[in-house]
Amino acid sequence: MSAILDTPAYSPILFALIETPRAVDHLPEILPAPRLSGAVFGAADYALELGTHTGWEAMRHARHTIANSCAAAGLVAVDTPFFELDDAAGLTAEARRAKEIGFHGKGAIHPRQLPVITEAFRPSDDEIAEARAIVAAAERSGDHITSVDGRMRGTPFFTQARRLLAGLGEHPAQPK
Repeated sequence: MSAILDTPAYSPILFALIETPRAVDHLPEILPAPRLSGAVFGAADYALELGTHTGWEAMRHARHTIANSCAAAGLVAVDTPFFELDDAAGLTAEARRAKEIGFHGKGAIHPRQLPVITEAFRPSDDEIAEARAIVAAAERSGDHITSVDGRMRGTPFFTQARRLLAGLGEHPAQPK
């Protein structure tokens, strides 16, 4: 299928649109598709099939399943758009919750939502400072378990901090 879309100058990035309970149930078969970069959650159609609304609690299972399945497959997970155009605070809250459970981004239904979504998914100054402190502690400890600000830190924390900084264009030292 992707070969039909490709041209010598362009190869599109492909995402699966997951918008039914059946699709959520079949994520392990869908996500290994060749060239797939990730999945986008379509809550409106999903809610229609469930006979419910698109609120956070009603969509909790699907969101967690999509985020987890994408992580297991090494793919990007994009949360459903927020449908209330005039509720920037609600969009901010929902985007932060999506980030917290493992989504990498959120769909938008209007361009004015983009700055809010970008800000919610951008690492905060505190997150960046913490990542730098964790990487520095890792380097001092030789990548052995240590503490940072009274919290135990080890390999998973070191890796996560290095990924965050690498995503910002910083290249922290890797384990020896």
